[in-house]
Amino acid sequence: MKKIDISICNTLEDAVNELLRRRANGEHVYCIFNDVKLYSDNVTMDSAYMEVCGCTKEEHDRRMEEYIDNIKKERARDQAEALKKAPMYINKGKELIYPFRLKEWEEFVIADATGTYNGLLTRNITDLLIAIEEGKTVEELLKMFKEQNHSGFSASVTRSMIMRFSKNGYPFFEATRFGEFSEKEIKFYETIIRENEMYEKSQSETNKRPGK
Repeated sequence: MKKIDISICNTLEDAVNELLRRRANGEHVYCIFNDVKLYSDNVTMDSAYMEVCGCTKEEHDRRMEEYIDNIKKERARDQAEALKKAPMYINKGKELIYPFRLKEWEEFVIADATGTYNGLLTRNITDLLIAIEEGKTVEELLKMFKEQNHSGFSASVTRSMIMRFSKNGYPFFEATRFGEFSEKEIKFYETIIRENEMYEKSQSETNKRPGK
């Protein structure tokens, strides 16, 4: 009996339908789905689901619907909790970042609360901002960063946000780089440093004015 290949992207339903199609054409074939052999000669939708999943297709679909529904409910609950805490993190930012970046910080906190990470990035970044403000060493910051268990994406966002929002974020940004700085990263941190310097200069000039 000839074996046919089923793409790993196909569902079990797709695999069974292909076997049924082959049977209708008079072919005697089999495929392997999740290490289970399925034969065109005797396969049915429910028999395949019983062998692979331990339940009928109807029960499997119902379980999947319940699973997806639970995920949606958990996500909505996590987002609601993150939004509830957002004002606290926005206010905390006032103690840690330059005033001219507060609008950006507020937008980031809200976007993170309603995004994929449900506020986790905000919590991690705030912890690092506080540690930097307290004068923690780069080694201590790197330890914190590692213990936050970042993915590649969250690590990239975190280090960029530290550079953007911290008053002294460059040492951390430099210590967490992935190889050599790219041209894009160089332009990014040069822009941040320039904006911070311009703000500090404007504040210094304001304080020198008569009556200050």
